[in-house]
Amino acid sequence: MPSIDQQVIDKILLNPSIGNIWIAFSGGLDSTALLHMLAENSEKLIGKKITAVHIDHGLQKVSSEWAKFCGELVRSYGINYKLVTLNLEKTPGESIELSARNARYSAFEQLLNKSTDTMLFAHHADDQVETFLQQAMRGAGVQGLSGIPESRKLGKGRLLRPLLDISRKQLEVYAKQQHLKWIEDPTNQQSDYDRNLLRNEIIPLLEKRWPGAKKALLRSASHCKEASEQIDAFACAELQRICTGNLIDVAELKQLDFIKQKNILRLWIRNNSIVLPNTDRFESGIESLLNAKADKNPILDWDFGIIRRYQGMLYIDKIKESDKLFKEKGWDLNVPVALNKRLTLVSTSGAGIGISKQCIDRNDISIRYRQGGERCRPFGRNGSHELKKIFQEYQIPPWIRGSIPIVYIGGEIACVVGCCYCRPFAEEGESIIKISQKLIET
Repeated sequence: MPSIDQQVIDKILLNPSIGNIWIAFSGGLDSTALLHMLAENSEKLIGKKITAVHIDHGLQKVSSEWAKFCGELVRSYGINYKLVTLNLEKTPGESIELSARNARYSAFEQLLNKSTDTMLFAHHADDQVETFLQQAMRGAGVQGLSGIPESRKLGKGRLLRPLLDISRKQLEVYAKQQHLKWIEDPTNQQSDYDRNLLRNEIIPLLEKRWPGAKKALLRSASHCKEASEQIDAFACAELQRICTGNLIDVAELKQLDFIKQKNILRLWIRNNSIVLPNTDRFESGIESLLNAKADKNPILDWDFGIIRRYQGMLYIDKIKESDKLFKEKGWDLNVPVALNKRLTLVSTSGAGIGISKQCIDRNDISIRYRQGGERCRPFGRNGSHELKKIFQEYQIPPWIRGSIPIVYIGGEIACVVGCCYCRPFAEEGESIIKISQKLIET
């Protein structure tokens, strides 16, 4: 049987699409062992840039010392080192543990800029057992009981966990044989954290009463993974049938039984990288979304996401700290202008219908958002029209209308972005200005 480091390297090389390799490096036993395996087998990873990333959460006084230790160790192997320092802000209702995890994964996502970039995590078989038990205590279904996935999308790249088949005991033996040094986090002994309680007290007790309990729990997680994959395969086929442009047709969904509806919506939510709601909220929300009267616009919202019904379709979005809309912002049309952290407004030259190029030198151009009661004079139409009617015509959902930028010249609307250009500033021809929103890459 190959050594554990050979098993790990083989698992990495089984993914031919892997380009640059990043490793989430805490300095603990698990990630130190993984780092050493990469360093010792670097000749097999030729052409792949390896970078170890240490996250300093700033939660302990010694965190800066740990960062220094990690940097020195990584560089001693001739591996690139990157330190990311976080300023954690605890979200209401979130534990500091969850806040730290969310901030950590967000930092990792921002590092992966290509589809071939891969972040290695050092989760092992014992972590899988702990996750299974945690999910069981939450009443999770087969998807949750499947445990930690070996690979999944992360940012523009992927994450990979090559140690999931290896126990912590095996890693300890490897580390001692290689005379490795690592950080021992004292909080790992504090059983007031759920995972530590499982690791330090409950799992040893289970092993004492039922020798081989870990292996049995890992088998159960594997069985749940197989069942989950079968459920997802059916749900995926149905989702593709009833979903257009990430919108679900309510009439089609209503033709299915309740269990199938739940499976499809769960997959849809996960596909949008949103944490699932709890069972009670989820099931009652489905009832409202599907059975409310036709003239209603019901919603299902929870801490992480929101699903809305509008004109017979279901829309989904993440719940996040909303970007504040400014009241008014000046613009000279020459350079892109940031609307918020994610969107920018740009102008380009082109042909068709747009704003006259003569407007570009004016100093009274501004961007605003809808307040209510606005009217405009769309190019090619007679008279003025209520902005509300324009939005209805373009089938823009009500919750989006207040965040659509409106370009004013003087006191008149010149452009409702994504909808229309307006008189007296609009014209048709070869030399006009077109305005559009673009997502800011982060």
